[in-house]
Amino acid sequence: MHIVEKNIYYCTIRRMKLFIAQLNPVVGDINGNFGKIMHAARTADAEQADLIITPELCLTGYPPLDLLERTDFLDTSDTFISYLKKELPKDRMTIVGAPFRELIDNETRLFSAAYVFHNGHIVDVIKKTLLPTYDVFDEARYFTTNNEPPRVITLGREKIGITICEDIWNDELFAKTRRYQKNPLAELMKKKPTIVVNISASPWESGKHLYRRDMIVHATKRWKTTLVYVNQTGANDALIFDGRSMIVREGRILWAGPHYEPCLESFDLMHYKKRPPVDVTKTGDLFLALTLGIKDYFAKQGFTKAVIGLSGGIDSALVAVLAVHALGKDNVLGVLMPSEFSSGHSISDAEFLAANLGIQTLVLPIQSPFESMKALLRTQIASSTLPDAMKEKITADDVTEENIQSRVRGMLLMALSNKYGYLMLATGNKSEMSTGYATLYGDLCGALAPLGDVFKTDVYTLSEYVNASYGRCIPDNIITKAPSAELRPNQKDQDTLPPYEILDGILRAYLEEGLPFDDIIEKFNKTTATWVIRTLHQNEYKRRQAPLILKTSKKSLRPGRYFPIVQKYHRHF
Repeated sequence: MHIVEKNIYYCTIRRMKLFIAQLNPVVGDINGNFGKIMHAARTADAEQADLIITPELCLTGYPPLDLLERTDFLDTSDTFISYLKKELPKDRMTIVGAPFRELIDNETRLFSAAYVFHNGHIVDVIKKTLLPTYDVFDEARYFTTNNEPPRVITLGREKIGITICEDIWNDELFAKTRRYQKNPLAELMKKKPTIVVNISASPWESGKHLYRRDMIVHATKRWKTTLVYVNQTGANDALIFDGRSMIVREGRILWAGPHYEPCLESFDLMHYKKRPPVDVTKTGDLFLALTLGIKDYFAKQGFTKAVIGLSGGIDSALVAVLAVHALGKDNVLGVLMPSEFSSGHSISDAEFLAANLGIQTLVLPIQSPFESMKALLRTQIASSTLPDAMKEKITADDVTEENIQSRVRGMLLMALSNKYGYLMLATGNKSEMSTGYATLYGDLCGALAPLGDVFKTDVYTLSEYVNASYGRCIPDNIITKAPSAELRPNQKDQDTLPPYEILDGILRAYLEEGLPFDDIIEKFNKTTATWVIRTLHQNEYKRRQAPLILKTSKKSLRPGRYFPIVQKYHRHF
């Protein structure tokens, strides 16, 4: 725990030069994150910046989750806070996000905080007031809510008010949903700050950056102030952070940082060239986010190579493209695993894709191990003492044999992963995972499912975007042919599922928009909607055993959706 040495100010600046440190921290790598902060601070010092700003919980990485329950983790964080106090440039004020422990009423409380360093001192520690506990957030599990009145910090002629992420998201005149009684920004503005700083670790989802931008623009207009928003970038587990830091003065965006990459940049509030946000399409934004999600998942764990099952279908094709953009073509292995049900075009389409991408391929036909597994089951059960009904049932092909094929493929891909240290990327999409149209220990194998929060209709849109933006690397036949798992003769997805346009529409309405069942059946056929929603709930157990899913939407299947496996609510449908 650190002592705050308040009111120690030596700076007599006549202007304000900000330094935005939009960093990509690694959760738990306190030493490495310290290095990134110090590199930013030294760069800022060389540029003679007055105020250096880093993101929320930058020292520990966000979200640290149950690491915050470990005393040794918090002790290490405190140790590096002491190092920052000694080593940060003395003439620059620096704001660093980190955990803060404080003894209150004989009990140690933990806060998400903004440490303010200046001239070798900790001049203040500003604590987070609003702790989100919705969607992917569970901050009240770890942190204490700040109940102190707001404070401002004087730096030269400026009065700086500091807020932390959620503290600016509850404006009663803007917020679509107000989750708290307090509006910390409104309380802070009573202190008349000339500059408001918001340090943030705001996870990305499709379209969220537009809401965030409009919210900040609204706040600066309402309070006639300048707001400096500094967000984390990079990906940690399922969460992707887009950066997009910004400086906004009375509704005008003066400077906008890049998306999906770190940024170290100074900005003089008196002498500047305006830099607006870079426009990017919704689909292009999704492509960049997924690419970063894959890249950081591998890099932050020390892995470089991926293995993917190439079926000749659109999902595996898109995952292969994303992997190449994230990891490089030399680090992606595509495995073709044909069976007697694989069409000739599926094999040729996969080979054409691999040639376009320049990746290595391996062909592992599965017919022999599939037949061996069937024969083993039938021979051993026939000669066993099991009841005759069980012996009879094993001789007839059904979905069991389809799943065996998928599991043979999963086993081979995981064998390659084990043997060579490659991570396996699963290729399932949100439509399939929602309805359980995937095989446990088969196509649900893998370390990461990049498309697990992307509906099938969006997979097609994203594939068309790839071909339009990066050369037609995905063969046209992969995009135009009817999707099929090819686990039985002439199989098509639509033999089992509703058309994807209808399926995805129902799933969006129920999952992401949260519409009541009665509203959904006004838009869609009641029988179809009933089947989709019931099937969604019945397959919760599969999703609990699925690979990690990169979150891209307002409501991902996981994380952010916590639904019981054993429950009867779905029987109402």
